[in-house]
Amino acid sequence: MSSQAQQVLGQDIIKLYASSCVAGTLMAFFLAVAQMAPAKLNLSYPDIQITFSYSPQFRPLIDAEDQAIIKQINDAGVNVLFVGIG
Repeated sequence: MSSQAQQVLGQDIIKLYASSCVAGTLMAFFLAVAQMAPAKLNLSYPDIQITFSYSPQFRPLIDAEDQAIIKQINDAGVNVLFVGIG
């Protein structure tokens, strides 16, 4: 077995996930992504259900903000959480 690792772009994973969605069966939450990204994705893949997206300001968050984001994610009932990190 080969141990050669290959780079996979996040956008390729998102597109594969979105293309496999059947209306209403998979729900996604986008954290720290460009504000227009979920809307653009939904135009190309209308069956993906984006339950929430949130992009906080680029700065360290206080504990109360962290807890509020965690609650939003948990309350959204998502199957997949996409997090932008760069």
